[in-house]
Amino acid sequence: MNRHTVSLVLCAFVLCVEKGASLQCMSCESHEDPTCNDPFTTEDASEDCGDGENIVCIKIMATSNKVWFDGDSKEVARITSRFCGTHSEYSDTCLRTSSGGGGTTTSCYCNKDNCNRTGYLGPSIMVIVVMTLMSLLTM
Repeated sequence: MNRHTVSLVLCAFVLCVEKGASLQCMSCESHEDPTCNDPFTTEDASEDCGDGENIVCIKIMATSNKVWFDGDSKEVARITSRFCGTHSEYSDTCLRTSSGGGGTTTSCYCNKDNCNRTGYLGPSIMVIVVMTLMSLLTM
């Protein structure tokens, strides 16, 4: 192995090592703090979730609609909550449900530090970096 390849492998290994065992999640409620809504602008809302089993970061976005007499509906409330929780079935996914009155609830679950900051739960930067490094190694 040449020096360049060894450096890339070591870099990938260092990036993959977790910085701690405890998950960090954003924690806020939009009805108490309007900056909790998207676009999320709070920088100091991270909390330590502990290190138990099935701990995930959760983001829940709920909207309710009011139907007017002319048949049009208007969004009258949007609430966003971000917090630590436990869930054994879901990780890195969002589930959307609808209520009979036209409201929706989107619940997102993820297990990377502060991953409930955004609405999109795509691949982590760590996965992208490692995949890029691996593709360079095969060249």
